[in-house]
Amino acid sequence: MDELLPVALPIGRPGINSDLEEDHGRAPATAEEYLLRVRNEARQTPDVVVAHLDRDTLKSKQTVVVSNSTGFSPAPRGFAPTTMWQRRQSASFSELRQRLAGVTARIAGERKEKMELPKYKDEDSWCQFCLGRTFLDRMRAKQGRPPVDDEEENICGQVTMTTPVPPLVTVISSLDQAMVQKLLEYHVEWLEMLGFSIAQGCWLFALLSCFEKPLLADSTATIRTLSRHCATLRAVMDSNTEENLVALNLIISIIARYFDQTDLADNG
Repeated sequence: MDELLPVALPIGRPGINSDLEEDHGRAPATAEEYLLRVRNEARQTPDVVVAHLDRDTLKSKQTVVVSNSTGFSPAPRGFAPTTMWQRRQSASFSELRQRLAGVTARIAGERKEKMELPKYKDEDSWCQFCLGRTFLDRMRAKQGRPPVDDEEENICGQVTMTTPVPPLVTVISSLDQAMVQKLLEYHVEWLEMLGFSIAQGCWLFALLSCFEKPLLADSTATIRTLSRHCATLRAVMDSNTEENLVALNLIISIIARYFDQTDLADNG
């Protein structure tokens, strides 16, 4: 290789190179001798060097532990769906999204007035709008806050403080992507605080059906957190005949299979 490269700095005089080779223990006396020694050592070094590490020694000195775990709780035996079931649900979910997109576009074109909804950052109003007054009071109690005052204003329009609103197409078609993301974040928080219910499962399913692909980073983080919470709730179930099991499996499967978070998939 040295013969193919142009000489950048001519060094060496007769005899100096051989003197250095014979006396390796002698320190270079001049800059020229130093450069010659560097060149000689470079010629003796192989092009590829493999370091043989003592991993046991390194582990004993490691002060930071990095985990590769996804935080996903595996399903107890008999609780996880089969891979075929998961793929069928993903395919059905994809078809549903296509139909929903068409219906939503038609409703948006026919709608004369925008539907009145809670404000973007009004978590309490969204909580009772989606899941009702009783759930809101439970959530506030969990947060150490008093129940809602009976004299507080209604959430919006004709919806009373005690009436939960199901995720109808007319409702979810009124949500933009920012609101879908924020509302799903709320539901994930409520799920972690108070557990899972079929009513909330309907909202989670509806919101997932509204997410546009490819997902933004925040959306990906939110659905992954949702999947972990669902897996944790499933892992502590006493029986595989509980009514919430299928709903939890459905949400986990959609996130893993449809939204490509395959490291969170059940290997059924």
